[in-house]
Amino acid sequence: MKKRAIVLTIFLLAACLMLTACSDMAMGGLIQELFFEFDENVDSIPEEHSQLLETIPEDFTIPEEVPDNVTVLETTAPDVIEPEPENISSQGLKFKSNGNGTCKVSGIGTCTDTNIVIPSVSPDGDRVTSIGDDAFYGCSRLKSIVIPDGVTSISDSAFQYCDNLTSVVIPDSVTSIGDSAFYDCSRLTSIVIPDGVTSIGDKVFTGCSRLTSIVIPDGVTSIGVSEFYSCKSLASIVIPEGVTIIDDFAFSGCSGLTSIVIPDSVTSIGNEAFWNCDSLTDVYYTGTEQEWAAITIGEYNRGLTNATIHFNYQP
Repeated sequence: MKKRAIVLTIFLLAACLMLTACSDMAMGGLIQELFFEFDENVDSIPEEHSQLLETIPEDFTIPEEVPDNVTVLETTAPDVIEPEPENISSQGLKFKSNGNGTCKVSGIGTCTDTNIVIPSVSPDGDRVTSIGDDAFYGCSRLKSIVIPDGVTSISDSAFQYCDNLTSVVIPDSVTSIGDSAFYDCSRLTSIVIPDGVTSIGDKVFTGCSRLTSIVIPDGVTSIGVSEFYSCKSLASIVIPEGVTIIDDFAFSGCSGLTSIVIPDSVTSIGNEAFWNCDSLTDVYYTGTEQEWAAITIGEYNRGLTNATIHFNYQP
């Protein structure tokens, strides 16, 4: 761009000379301000243009006004479009090979990132397909995690006690989440579980006291033991059609829970599944009153049985 400015300047000077020679009219301000701008890449006038400058008389001055028969064209530099930054994979994570071209993340290793982006391929060239048991257990500095496409499982206690974790991106490739995977992630406020997940273990979200919303995919068939135990900020939840069991302590201690949708596919609700859910006022059941009466409901579920049951609910 700098060289183009020099060439344009030389052209304008030459035009001034030509117009001066061809007209008795004083050239009045063809350009109000004309200058060369140099940087470290342009330190001299190109040789092919230097001879033209030598033909300019020493007493030549730039006119102050532009004659009527001269048109001045203005140009602007094109906008520079900066590329958007891409997620850069975190360095220093530990991986363990499965011996078949795939591997799992086995630990945080020497990685010091607080916002971790797991690579899709390990430094040894293995495809990352799982987050191993206890991989980030107790990693209190961890604030966010991006799991790459290709990972199919999040294993037991993978992020247990990550008490500053606020954001998790789970790819559509994940099909299972192990026991206590997000146990006591007390700053986690929301999470989207992909539709491909069919298995969610026990105590997965126990102690996630700031969790306000979660979507359970349709492929899940059971709500595990203590799965949402003491999720005090959870106000409502929809259990998808196809779930048959709500296990012991599943929603125990969810003191902020006010409503829940239960499908007619449920046949069993475990002991204390809704213990200490005193704010629960409305249960929306997709089946009939007779079908509700056929459900086996365990002990200490006063929060559920004291709520108003709305039968034949259509989501």
